[in-house]
Amino acid sequence: MGLTIVVAAVTWVYLNAERNDQAIRATQARADAFAKTLKADLTNRKEAAKRMASRIAFAGQLDTDAFLDDAQNHLDDMPGNLAMSWLDNNFIARSTAPITNTVANGRDISAVSPDRRRALFAGRDSKQTTMTDPVPLLNDDGIGFLVFEPVFNAGQFMGGIVSVFSVETWLKELAPTDVSTSLTLSGEQIFASPDFASNPATKIATASAQYLGNELNVALKPRAAFLQAQQTYTPEIGAMFAGILTLMGGLLLLSANGLRNARIASIRDQDELEYKNAQLRDEVLYRKSAEAAAKKADDAKSRFLAVMSHEIRTPLNAIMGMFELIERADIPERQQRQAVSGHRSAERLFAELTKVLDVSRLDAEVVTITPTKVRTNLAIEELRSQLSGFQARAGNNISTELTVDPAIPESICIDLERVSQILTNLLDNAFKFTESGQVSMHIHIDKDTDGLIFDICDTGPGISKSHEAELFKRFYQIDNGVARRAEGSGLGLSISKEVAALLSGTLSVRPNSPKGSIFTLTLYDWRQVDAEIA
Repeated sequence: MGLTIVVAAVTWVYLNAERNDQAIRATQARADAFAKTLKADLTNRKEAAKRMASRIAFAGQLDTDAFLDDAQNHLDDMPGNLAMSWLDNNFIARSTAPITNTVANGRDISAVSPDRRRALFAGRDSKQTTMTDPVPLLNDDGIGFLVFEPVFNAGQFMGGIVSVFSVETWLKELAPTDVSTSLTLSGEQIFASPDFASNPATKIATASAQYLGNELNVALKPRAAFLQAQQTYTPEIGAMFAGILTLMGGLLLLSANGLRNARIASIRDQDELEYKNAQLRDEVLYRKSAEAAAKKADDAKSRFLAVMSHEIRTPLNAIMGMFELIERADIPERQQRQAVSGHRSAERLFAELTKVLDVSRLDAEVVTITPTKVRTNLAIEELRSQLSGFQARAGNNISTELTVDPAIPESICIDLERVSQILTNLLDNAFKFTESGQVSMHIHIDKDTDGLIFDICDTGPGISKSHEAELFKRFYQIDNGVARRAEGSGLGLSISKEVAALLSGTLSVRPNSPKGSIFTLTLYDWRQVDAEIA
């Protein structure tokens, strides 16, 4: 009996000590992982500020609106950053995000405190990112620190970006909840959980880490929930079995040792998982920033195309007017032909610029559809005039035909401007690619779908099946002799396809017999009768 008690007692003491050591190791591992997370988070924020500084340095001057947009996105994506300010080369705050934070604007930040002055001057002189010791924040926002990113252009100091960190807000997102946390920066405590001092658990601290010349220390104390998660009943179970089966004590000790190794491996895996999760969070933040930057670049491209197309079209209108006046003047026939040629070239350039402007408006989703009630006979006459105009320019080698289904009512409800835009482009293509033969338009109602159909038929070279799928993509042009002779940018059909979709319609192509192509515009919403007559 005595031996049984001794073996059970020794077993319990050994396993209980191991349980305590395991809790200490788990806490230490949690502290190490938390320190890595803090450093990775600070590094990620520093790199984001560097990218903003690089864009300003490349431009050579501050674009205030762009800076405030970038800074606000940075603040939204990275909690804990209280504000971001642009300081000029005299360290005076000129722009601050959020814009509601006006306490710093117009102030010489280097004069606010010696710590700020030291960090700002050091960043300017070393051309490196610098960081203050813990400082009281302006506007009574508690304790925090500032990170300064200097900006140079051609070796000249332009100023820099100051990121203001609120420690309490920062750690609220990152600090683990099952331990009490204390964080010191350069020997000064800048954060402590409310129960840190009163927590009786053994204090666990990480090794000191240098970040931007400052020493960062993390200290954790396990809370009851953490200890409960680490709690096992191995000592009690081991003592019971040791008392009953003293001869198997050695095997029980080996089992306990194996259990310890498994627990350590489990903790190691958990630490690795937490570290990977921290890396994943950083990657998500980076991708959000890159996605926002890509969207801004795309918006800038659309604005540039719209503005430039508009600015070029204005003087081009004047050029076309001058050519028209020259054509009417009493001048020699040779110069008359040159004027006509110049006028046609200017009209072609005007049409291509209009297509570029349409593309930018479609990308910006600002094209609006306005259906109005249209008298069918007037619309048909306008189409007949267009067809005659194209034929006159093409010459006598091409005949034309226009047929209209008598079942079409006297008035229809469509956006006549957008429908005419599509039909004009289709007719233009038909005449460009038809050297001889006929170009015709047939307007009728589909009995199955009740769709209003516009068929544009030509006797040109036709389109092979292999090209039909690519035909409506932007800038796509068929590589054959006729296509190379025809002028164009490859935008007309893609624009027509997108406008047809906005009209709740479709645009398609099929072969004509015996040769050529048929382009079909189908409109489905054309019978409304509650609009005003256009």
